[in-house]
Amino acid sequence: MPFTPYHFGPSGFIGLALRKIIDVPVFLLANVVVDIEVLYSIVYAHSRRPHQLWHFHTLLGGAIAGAVFGGACYLIKPVRRFFGWGMRLMRIRYKPKLLKMIISGVLGAWLHVAIDAIYHYDVQLFWPSEARALARPLWRLLSKKSAENMQQVEFWCLVCFIGVAILYVLAVLSFMKARSKGRPENR
Repeated sequence: MPFTPYHFGPSGFIGLALRKIIDVPVFLLANVVVDIEVLYSIVYAHSRRPHQLWHFHTLLGGAIAGAVFGGACYLIKPVRRFFGWGMRLMRIRYKPKLLKMIISGVLGAWLHVAIDAIYHYDVQLFWPSEARALARPLWRLLSKKSAENMQQVEFWCLVCFIGVAILYVLAVLSFMKARSKGRPENR
């Protein structure tokens, strides 16, 4: 993706759809954490392969970055409280748990990496494997019509925002229904 905001459509949709088993704030923000590699690579390292600097854009590197991020979000109480405050403000029930946050960080990073593997030629999904056949499987699969495929990826990422809006309305209605019945907000 040219910009991280495209990732918020799919990650928001999946996060809200699975909010009972995924920590939504961690899942969403894991997408931003992964792209710190690209930002640093472009601004400071001037790399022609910005997705390979720290290997966050691989399944292994993404898992490590996502797990560390999820664990840190849980262990740093002000961050955890901020997430709870934000979710209450958005009227979505929220209960942080360490394992849920770590898994959400990993899955969020992997979603980002999977989308970028389709969109960018330099994403090496299976690094540190040196096998050429595994180096860029998704991009190669779609590269015959790469400009058209890039537009399709962007289109579907934007379409997911419609799903996010629908799921958000349903989550708020569920929150309000639970509140009117006197159930606790954080579940």
